Amino acid sequence: MNPELARKVQAHERELSSKRRALRTSIRQKQKELASLPRSGESKERLRKLERVQSVVQKHWPSHWPAVEVCLTACASLLLKDVGQSLSIVLLGRSAAGKGTVLEMFQGAERTLWRDKFSKASLLSGHGDSSKQELEARALFKASKHQLVLIGDLNPLLKAGAKEGLSSFYGDFAVWLDGKGLVYDYGTHGTLGEKGDFTFALVGGATPFQAETWRGMAELGPRMLFFPVRSPKEKVAYEQYEPAKNECRDAVHALLKELTTTPTRSLPWRKCDPKIPKQLGRFCELMALGQTVGSAVGSRNLASRPESSHLEQRLATLVHARALLYGRDALDESDVAFARKFVLTTSPNKRGVVLLAMSEGAYEAQQIVEASGLAYGTVNSTLEDMRSAGIVERCGALPREGRGRPAEIWKIRPAEEDA
Repeated sequence: MNPELARKVQAHERELSSKRRALRTSIRQKQKELASLPRSGESKERLRKLERVQSVVQKHWPSHWPAVEVCLTACASLLLKDVGQSLSIVLLGRSAAGKGTVLEMFQGAERTLWRDKFSKASLLSGHGDSSKQELEARALFKASKHQLVLIGDLNPLLKAGAKEGLSSFYGDFAVWLDGKGLVYDYGTHGTLGEKGDFTFALVGGATPFQAETWRGMAELGPRMLFFPVRSPKEKVAYEQYEPAKNECRDAVHALLKELTTTPTRSLPWRKCDPKIPKQLGRFCELMALGQTVGSAVGSRNLASRPESSHLEQRLATLVHARALLYGRDALDESDVAFARKFVLTTSPNKRGVVLLAMSEGAYEAQQIVEASGLAYGTVNSTLEDMRSAGIVERCGALPREGRGRPAEIWKIRPAEEDA
């Protein structure tokens, strides 16, 4: 055979061989994905158990269902593959609002890890007489991998960060929340820890806290989503409280057991209309903007205005997990409405409520009152608070019919003015 022709034939055979290998790899990957997808019967059983949870919770505590749904969605997020950052959610409400009631429904369930409280040293400590192997074995960052971490009370943790300073607390906490693992160097034990996929989902309870805590989170980049829990209007009789909670717990545990039949980090993200990521991005910008730390009243210094990138990944994970939980292969408007609720609480006081109303077209105090349901005085004080932080500004006034002062027009200050 002609040498030139022989070389071409060999090159062609190598190319075909390479394509066959790639095709076999692709087929194996698709087979693995298909094997991890729930069969139609499994999907129907999962939805039946989800409906059971909703029915039981709404029978006893209708107002707690949104918070229970958030926790279920956090658990479902463990099934999504290619998740780059851990999901972290705080159920925020006054004492006795029901945060503990909700969290205890999940206590002891499959793929959950409960802690009443924990400290920075719990993540990875090099102190004490324990061996290096023992220290790494009990490190929380390893134990929490691909688990739903439930924290009964996050307040001591968050408030400790404000007291101890950013460098000694929030830095470590933020790195853990990123889900890439931890590696520390100690004089006694040398290097401890490991890097890799150590993502998890965290849900904890907390009461409203002071501005110093928000400042700490904002300066390192906001990573936590806050969901409101309000005191229930319905009252469960004292003698029925434990039976009611146990009935809810049994329904939740049955659903989570069903979810664990699917391997963690194995399911693809849901399909998505191109407009939905833009809506989620706007929500995250509002949440980050609401955490802006200002200085003196009227100051133009916005050096502490945080970026929204950390929140965007987490909110996207959450809405895709919700669609998965409900057995849908695509996001819909109910997922957007679900995400919108986080804007209301993921910033101090009523900033989120006012910013959301402004972003949806309300530009005067009375319009914000009508859109948000807040009292007029609350709206005015919130606008002044945000003006002092450089978040919003006055941009004119509208004359009123008859007597009265002109209505002040407000707008959100664009990021490009942050010089």
